[in-house]
Amino acid sequence: MDLLPEELLHFIVKSLAYRPSPPESEFPEFQLKYPSLELKSLSLVNKKLRRICIPLLFAYLYINDSEEKLRVLADSSGPHLEFLRMLELGAAVYEAQDISALNDLLPQTKRLSVVKFGSWTALAECLSTIHKSNPSITILVGRANDLIDG
Repeated sequence: MDLLPEELLHFIVKSLAYRPSPPESEFPEFQLKYPSLELKSLSLVNKKLRRICIPLLFAYLYINDSEEKLRVLADSSGPHLEFLRMLELGAAVYEAQDISALNDLLPQTKRLSVVKFGSWTALAECLSTIHKSNPSITILVGRANDLIDG
């Protein structure tokens, strides 16, 4: 594996990195990429593959509930934020401490291009911060029947 050229390893990893979007995808026009389950395992093979996999592992972050969100945000000063391209928030992320943590996180994510909200409440509370930190971020909101307004 160490003898393979870096470019070839990048190509191999990228071809395995993402699950195909389901045909019934909510937002087919955005062709959102979700990391494959194998990507984490592949990143543990050796240091070279780890270096290639890390940006892909942290490009997409899905946070479903408050506990997980707070844990991720506790480490928000880590280098993984530079790789974050898409942040998806589940409908359970809408409490005041979640919104506060999210408002602290957003200005640190320089490459973030898409935020998908599962709650209208969270979107309303974060809109100003998104506009100030990166007005070009694409904002998506889940299906109306999936949303919980707190």
